[in-house]
Amino acid sequence: MPDRRPAPVPRLMLVTDRQDTRGRDLVQIAVAAVRGGVDMVQVREKDLETAELLELASRIVRALPTSALVAINGNALVAAALEANLHLPADVPLPASRVWPLWGRSAHSMKEAVKAAAEQPDYLLLGTIFPTGSKPGHPGSGLTLVQAVVQAVSPLPVLAIGGIDETNAAAVIRAGAHGIAVRSAILTADDPEDAARRLRRIVDQALVPTHP
Repeated sequence: MPDRRPAPVPRLMLVTDRQDTRGRDLVQIAVAAVRGGVDMVQVREKDLETAELLELASRIVRALPTSALVAINGNALVAAALEANLHLPADVPLPASRVWPLWGRSAHSMKEAVKAAAEQPDYLLLGTIFPTGSKPGHPGSGLTLVQAVVQAVSPLPVLAIGGIDETNAAAVIRAGAHGIAVRSAILTADDPEDAARRLRRIVDQALVPTHP
């Protein structure tokens, strides 16, 4: 496998769900979130066919500044067409052709994390950490899994997802996560830009080493 240049792995990722925006335009929310400090928008709309996903993702790419990263969940064709990044669920095979600048993989257990790390993704998205409405009935894997996976796959950056908000984001970072990914904490906020800004501030502050 050829060496690739270091990728700008995000610290704060927004995962989209156009059904969970309180009736507001998803593209506008994505723009506001990036203004607030989100550095990757993962377009995750699994019910859309390729043409519909391409149209929505194209609108998001066009609306965002070039400094913002966009990743397409599970559809390598759309990612390639937009020259966007690719995010793969745990059970989706890695395409043979890698034409995207950055790619990540989801994992939900130590076994999945170790398997994913062997594929040499640019980052690992680990969940579900805390209980969340998007995964009803799942109690959350907790910070212990974050700590164990970070240690097992180091130096691969691990982002955590699942029930993360302002009350627990700092604890996730202190457990070793490189960053966090959120959905409803921004999508359903009264002010998505301000919500993103507060989360980014929490993440950045938690990343600063503390000295006794």
